[in-house]
Amino acid sequence: MDYLFTTQKINTKVNDLELFMFGDIHRDTKSCDVDRFRKYIAESKKFNQDKCLYLGLGDYIDFASASEKKKLLSAGLHETTIDKFDRIAMRDIKGLAAEMDHMKGHMIGVIGGNHAWNFANGKNSDEVLAEEMKTKYLGWLSYIRLIIGGTSRRVASFDIVACHGKAGGKLLGSSINQVDDLRKIFPFAN
Repeated sequence: MDYLFTTQKINTKVNDLELFMFGDIHRDTKSCDVDRFRKYIAESKKFNQDKCLYLGLGDYIDFASASEKKKLLSAGLHETTIDKFDRIAMRDIKGLAAEMDHMKGHMIGVIGGNHAWNFANGKNSDEVLAEEMKTKYLGWLSYIRLIIGGTSRRVASFDIVACHGKAGGKLLGSSINQVDDLRKIFPFAN
């Protein structure tokens, strides 16, 4: 997981905007709730896509966790084996991008997660997914200002702090504590 922080400002003249967020799909695993994901895709397609924005929040595929990647890299695998892993991860990313094809051109961006495959060319699977979806890779943490109504006649603006997080933790409050920590760093975010 890289710890890239990005900022972004998005101007839109659409006043009745629909904002969709998704993450933790883990699309290539048995534990993925495929029916729920397909229902989400079908529901989001019902809206006028010119009035929709999508934000990905990490863990789109689940090829290898951070700890698993360390083990794989320290194993001294042959270049051909790594190449095969790259092809498998690319197949999974392209398959997911095809399922979400209607989102292309309507995405705020893609936040990185902790289950991203690192390709031999230096890119990770989240960066490649962003390219496939024709959007920006936003890194692990992004501060996004969404201005509704355009730049000359601002109707409203919303500041979004988007982060996949490090891990859920073993205690019930771990995830909420991470959100509270971000709230302290970005107190004016919505």
